[in-house]
Amino acid sequence: MTILTLGYYDTSNTNVTSNTARARARLHLPKNPSERLCVETLVRDGWEVTRRGWPDFAAFRGDDFLVAEVKRHSRNTLKRSQLDMMQTLARFGVKCYKFTPDGGFERVIVGNEVVTGGLLG
Repeated sequence: MTILTLGYYDTSNTNVTSNTARARARLHLPKNPSERLCVETLVRDGWEVTRRGWPDFAAFRGDDFLVAEVKRHSRNTLKRSQLDMMQTLARFGVKCYKFTPDGGFERVIVGNEVVTGGLLG
């Protein structure tokens, strides 16, 4: 697996106790506070997060996979190109989310822009 070449937030450092601390120990967290909160939340919930390209983040937990696009505020919508890509990925079974600090994770589904609700089931 070539995860490290993807800019992986590696959580495998056994000298660090929490997932968030392990992620910080391996790579610097994003400077953008909204992106930082997204990564910290995913890592805390056991996801291994990459930081390359678009959508903003891809996260892996066991055999599960998701992508997340980060916006500063819940009132900020996905760009048309972002929505098109997320809906295309969703048609292939990829779990796609919009994340905002004030709205949390909102699932992107085919046919509608965003459905609010919990994440990471």
